[in-house]
Amino acid sequence: MTGRSIAFVALLALALLALLPLRFAGLGDAGLTAQAVTGDVWSGRLTAAQLRGLPLGDVEARLAPLPLLGGTVRLAFFGPAIAGAVLRHSDGGGVSGVRGRLLPGRLAGLPVASLDFDDFSVDFRGATCASTGGRVTLQAGGGLARIGSLVGTPRCDGPALVLPLAADRTRLDLRISADGRYRVTLAVDDVGEGDRTGLLAAGFQPTPRGLAFNVEGRL
Repeated sequence: MTGRSIAFVALLALALLALLPLRFAGLGDAGLTAQAVTGDVWSGRLTAAQLRGLPLGDVEARLAPLPLLGGTVRLAFFGPAIAGAVLRHSDGGGVSGVRGRLLPGRLAGLPVASLDFDDFSVDFRGATCASTGGRVTLQAGGGLARIGSLVGTPRCDGPALVLPLAADRTRLDLRISADGRYRVTLAVDDVGEGDRTGLLAAGFQPTPRGLAFNVEGRL
């Protein structure tokens, strides 16, 4: 194939990509779903979007062209409360630069009033957590509201993303693997009698230092 033919094929591919509806951008493979998808890959809209079960609400979405040259689909999303990008590679994916607040109701089996993200990112390559960063604040909800806010910085531990969140007497460790499986350990030390009854009713078990709750599942 001559240089002129290669250039023609490349331009044709770009022209076809420019006309591609957003619903064909492989969003589901990246864990991003929506009740409705409108527009094209350069200027689209997702209605009632969710990312691995986390509610993003209605967001604008557009594809970044340059990462495609390196084999990465990077779809940026922008909404009133949250913004960031979803990444998809041939061997994995993740999210990048997520900022804002979500109101999930529940996360990994726990009642959660809100999640605040400050430049949060995670990238899985194959079955391994390759990189992560940022900061996350979790406000417990429901029967766990008395726990308050937990803050932490994510890290990679072999195949898993580990999110260790802590407050004065409370520690939460959330481990998530590339396939969406998770394990949560929530421990509360020096529990007063006023809180003990409510936490036991919420499923906590006694430990030498206080109470703990463990749950496993899949996002």
